Amino acid sequence: MSESPPIETSPDDGLCDKPKPIDVWFEDGTLLIKAEGTEFKVYRGILASKSTVFRDMFELNPHTTQEVPVLELSVSALDLAFFLKALHDIDFFLPPRFPNAAPFAIVAGILRLSDMYDVPNLRKRAIEHLSVVYPTSIAEWDSSPQFEKMHILDHFGAIKLARDFNVSWIRPMAIYHVASLSFNATLYRCLRDANLDPQDEYFVIRGIRALKMLQALCSGPDIATNPRKCQSIEVCRSLLKAKRAAVLTDDGADPLKVAASYSDGFCGYCMTLEAPLAREGVWSQIPAYLADAQWAELALEKRRATFVSK
Repeated sequence: MSESPPIETSPDDGLCDKPKPIDVWFEDGTLLIKAEGTEFKVYRGILASKSTVFRDMFELNPHTTQEVPVLELSVSALDLAFFLKALHDIDFFLPPRFPNAAPFAIVAGILRLSDMYDVPNLRKRAIEHLSVVYPTSIAEWDSSPQFEKMHILDHFGAIKLARDFNVSWIRPMAIYHVASLSFNATLYRCLRDANLDPQDEYFVIRGIRALKMLQALCSGPDIATNPRKCQSIEVCRSLLKAKRAAVLTDDGADPLKVAASYSDGFCGYCMTLEAPLAREGVWSQIPAYLADAQWAELALEKRRATFVSK
């Protein structure tokens, strides 16, 4: 079978692109693997050398009358394609590089199966990709790459991975990505169909409200600190009131973006003032609202677990 591009896509009601399995087929392969009606011809020795689970499986069944043994697995064919490709091609799943991480479907599929079949190096690499897209510091956030061909379902998927594979430090910013979007029919449909853990669904809903509150607090300067120095107090107060009202009525809220710049329209003095909640203050409160956690503890979990074999 000829080699295909890493991902082919087809539309799904305009919501997102659905990746399809890629070819993993070596004519001189020594093992035929089947999953969901898809076949892969690979090398038994490579699987045994990389995965303790496959090695033990082969040792329990060392003899076969078939010229090419057949192994049927009850896993996603899509996940298996990415997993097998990564095992056989060292250039397929490289470390994340700015401005993109690997497509989320590849990262998620490899994480699921490298965890299931005990391939620590691939599991480590998948967590690297998740950790740079959903970081634990504001400096990392400002320079973080994004998944190739990213769409909203990637973030819902990351929220699920955070819980399923104990990668808790990615949860706040995965939820932030979702909660900062306009709550329209598409977002509602995704939330309804995402099958999140009830606690994570609660964090998403609470996050929508929390981000609006944080954005209101950082949408303009703190005029109250010294109103006598304001060069146009009525204009500045009116502008600040309008900005905060707009936050409450508009769909979506992205306080980290707004807090970077709010000065337009204010007088020269007010433009020198900080907002009641500066950008770093917004960042510090995100994990409390979106994960009932603090950045320090999440960063510690990341240091202990990331890039370390199981």
